[in-house]
Amino acid sequence: MSPWASLILISACATASAGEVYGQAQVLDGDSLRIGELEIRLFGIDAPESQQTCRIGNRQWDCGRSATRALKEMIGSAKVRCTWSERDSYNRALATCFSNGENLNAKLVARGMAVSYTRYSARYVPEQTQARAAAIGLWRSEFIAPWRWRRAHANAARRSRTPK
Repeated sequence: MSPWASLILISACATASAGEVYGQAQVLDGDSLRIGELEIRLFGIDAPESQQTCRIGNRQWDCGRSATRALKEMIGSAKVRCTWSERDSYNRALATCFSNGENLNAKLVARGMAVSYTRYSARYVPEQTQARAAAIGLWRSEFIAPWRWRRAHANAARRSRTPK
């Protein structure tokens, strides 16, 4: 595909409510990336937040940064293709993304660097079951589910801004 065709595809899809985009990805965190101007949230999974930590025994582990690093390593310098049919409340495309022919959403869960976000989809439960049984990634640690961690930290931030 020529550079112009890629640009046209990205531009056309970035404004659509559903579509496909292909190009060089910038990893934003363990379950988000950007291709061109389009921000993408990997559908059906949830990775620890960038500032989130987990515990392995009595040692703290930067599991959020590790999830981001894992996604970067999975992509490397390869281009990424993402398809989506809806957007979230932040207008991000909720997508399934592929690099080197592999489903990145599934691969992150299979490596234990993200969990299946069953509130929205059970699609990656088999990968999570295998990662948990193998005690890899998050499953080798004590961790708070990313959605619970976000809620707790959002509540703490609100409480700290509330006058007493």
